[in-house]
Formats: sequence, structure tokens, C-alpha cells
Amino acid sequence: MLIFSTASYVLSFNLSPEDKNQLQKFSKTLGVKYYNAVDFNELVVAEKKINFMVFVIINLKNINMDDTKHILKFLIKAPFNYYICNSDHLKMPEHFNSNLIKADFNDSFLNQLYVRTCIEDGRKIILDNIQTILDLFFKNSKPKLHDTTKDITALATSYSYMIECESASDKILTKLYFLVRKDLLKEKYKIDISEDKLLDLFREITNQSLGIINQKLSKVNHHLRIFLPNVIDLSSHQYTFCNIKFNNYNYTDENDTFILSWNICGKKYKLESDILPKIGISNNVTDENLEFF
Repeated sequence: MLIFSTASYVLSFNLSPEDKNQLQKFSKTLGVKYYNAVDFNELVVAEKKINFMVFVIINLKNINMDDTKHILKFLIKAPFNYYICNSDHLKMPEHFNSNLIKADFNDSFLNQLYVRTCIEDGRKIILDNIQTILDLFFKNSKPKLHDTTKDITALATSYSYMIECESASDKILTKLYFLVRKDLLKEKYKIDISEDKLLDLFREITNQSLGIINQKLSKVNHHLRIFLPNVIDLSSHQYTFCNIKFNNYNYTDENDTFILSWNICGKKYKLESDILPKIGISNNVTDENLEFF
């Protein structure tokens, strides 16, 4: 019978002894526990019993085709961050493209993998956090945020205000933008509140959301200093976005009343673009519409 403590875990399956040893050492540096499942059944049981999962790494090398299919079906609706290695011998369904990894399990790679996990977790946490605050604030009609590919630099002139908050370390620069359309706030959400109080609320949302991401990044020695949010009146000022290349993750509500954009870039080293998660992949995936090999 498997027994797990109330702690965060890194879980793996079918890793080589060398990779297991490397992952165990890395987990220790993060201050989390590590467990390697000896077979697929144990992997399923462990996943159900672990409440706080950092990520799962699964090696598909030397696994027969039937077991591989079971593993991939298990991962289709996985509620945790997972990565698949040694899958070159297979024709993988497109759904898994953003979860495939190729690298030696050295500290540098695992560090970047954890940064990627933090970003993906942060995306979900930001959405959950902002959604909760908006649900409390909007009494009559509650906005629902979702991912969007819209470019805020092209849309900024369509919005009334932009709240900008940034944080930085010697290696990373992050920014969070919150754009608001004042006319739609009144029309779609029946807002009856002073403009000053409204902007104070969005300052707080922006500041706390960026803080959540930074807290996670601190676990891999990215200690960012967060600055006070800045409000720009877009109706009377033209905002010029910087020329630095950021990886950005954007969200909006169904009426485009808000756009939230979280941005990250490397300063003294390049954050590889393929190590960052892709946004906009549909979650409506079932066994029936996936063709396995």
C-alpha cells in the first residue's frame, strides 16, 4: 500500500537509474519529495494519492505498444503537469506535442523544465485568482476569462485604461498588463462604483497576480523584485511598448472588456522559446478523437 505525506512531489516512471538519481537530487534542491513508480498501475495509484504534484516525467523507451496506449490515454485529461521523453520511435498524437522533451537530465535542463512548469501553473493560478476576485466583485453578471491570441499592442488604443506592473531580477524581466474598457464595464457588467475605486481594485489584482508567479519562480533561484503598479489613461496618452522580445500569455473575457497579458523574457541569458508552454491547446480531447499511432 502506497502512503504519501502531505507534501509536494515530483513523480517519474520508467527512468534510467542515472536519470532517477539526477531527478531525486534536483527534487531535494527544490525542497520537494520524489517518487519513481515501478509500473503503470503504481503510477496511477500514486497520482491519485499525491495531492500536490510539481510535475510527472514519463519515459516511453522499452515500453510495449499496449502499455504505451494506456499511458497516453491516462495522460489525455491529466490534471497535472507532465512531460514525456524518449518517444522518437512513436508517431505521437498532436495533443502531446507541447509535452515532449528532449534533453539530458542535467541541472540546467531540469531548472528550465521547472521554470516551464511554474509558468504553466502560474497561468492557471492567475486565471483562478482573477476569476475569483472578479466573481466577488461583479454581483450582477460575472465575467469568465479564457485564453486569447489577441495582441495587446495592436488593441491598446481600444481600451480606456492599462494597469502595468513589472518585476525583475538579474536574469529575468516580467510584466503584467491589465487593459480595461470603461464603456463595456458599464454596459455589460452594470458597474456602479467610482473610477478611483475601480482602478484601485485592478491595481491590486495586477500586483497580487504577478506576485504569485514570482513566488514560484523563486524556487529555482529567480528572485524578482516587484514594482508598484502604474495606471495609464489610454484615452489621453499613447503608450509605447518596449522593443524587448517577450513571451506573452493573454486572456480576455467574452466581451473583450478586459485583456490580461503576462510577459517574460531573459536578460542575461535566453529563455528558450520551446521550453515555454503553448497556450490555446484545447482541453476538449477524448479517447475517441485521438488516433494512437
